[in-house]
Amino acid sequence: MREASLLGSWYAAPAPNSDAEFAGKYRAAFGTAPAQLASLAYDAVSLVALLSPGRPYHRFTIGALMDPNGFSGVNGIFRFKADGTSEPVWRFWK
Repeated sequence: MREASLLGSWYAAPAPNSDAEFAGKYRAAFGTAPAQLASLAYDAVSLVALLSPGRPYHRFTIGALMDPNGFSGVNGIFRFKADGTSEPVWRFWK
């Protein structure tokens, strides 16, 4: 905010305070702030829960995991690339 040339710029990032609800629930359950990686672990378990109701042996297919629409996580939408890494699917916030 101190760089005048950047005022009014657009940035690719998760919504401001997008993880506030997660942090509040975590704090209520465990009495402390979540570790930095806690949201990634939460998203991983949420993805398993999302895909697990499918037919046995057809739940965690490459097609299901590579959904081009991605998955909604604590820190925003993410999707998996062909090489197995993930990429954030940023929304633009001003």
